[in-house]
Amino acid sequence: MGIIVKDNGGEFEPVPLGVHKAICINVFDIGWQPGFQGGSPHHQVVLLWEIEPTQTWEPNVGKHFTVTKFYTLSIKKKSNLGQDLESWRSVPFTPEQLEGFDLDNIIGKPCQVNLVANGDKAKVATVLPAAKVRGTDGKMHTAQYWTPENQRDFTPKFIEKKRDESVPEPQKGPRTQVQAVTAADGFEDQIPF
Repeated sequence: MGIIVKDNGGEFEPVPLGVHKAICINVFDIGWQPGFQGGSPHHQVVLLWEIEPTQTWEPNVGKHFTVTKFYTLSIKKKSNLGQDLESWRSVPFTPEQLEGFDLDNIIGKPCQVNLVANGDKAKVATVLPAAKVRGTDGKMHTAQYWTPENQRDFTPKFIEKKRDESVPEPQKGPRTQVQAVTAADGFEDQIPF
C-alpha cells in the first residue's frame, strides 16, 4: 500500500499583503548558520515585527500578526540588513556607526513593512520609515503606533530551533602555506594530496 497524505486540518491564516504599520518587537541572534548548499556559514540575526491590527482585517479585529526576516549580521553597503536599516532610518550610516551599530536600538521603534507573496506566505520585502504625523507643537514627528505587551519575552519556536542548528564560528587563522613537493621525477607540484 502506498503512503497516503491528507490535510490534517489546522487553521493557518496568512498575514495580509501590502504595506503595514509595524513595530520591531525583538532581534534574535541565531548564531552561525550553515551556508547555502554547503557554502561557508554566516552569522545571522532575525528581526521580529508586530503588525498593527486594523479594523479592515475582519474577522481578525484585535488579532496581532508577527513577521520576521533573516539577515546576515552585517551593515555593509550591499548587505540586506544595511539596506533595510538605511531605508528604515532614511539616512545612511555614518562611518562611526559602520564600526558598530547596536541592534537593540531598533527594538520598540515603529516602521512600515511591505509584505509580498512568497508562495502561500508573506515575506518582508522592504522596511520603510514610520509615517510622519503633525504634533501639537506643529512639527512633524514619527508616529509611535502602540507598545506591544511583553515584547522581549516572546521567542518563536522556529528561532529556538535555528539556534539549536547553529554551527561553530569558523576559525580565522593564518593561512597555511602549501609546500611544493618534488616528486622522484623532479616535477614540483603544489597539490597537497
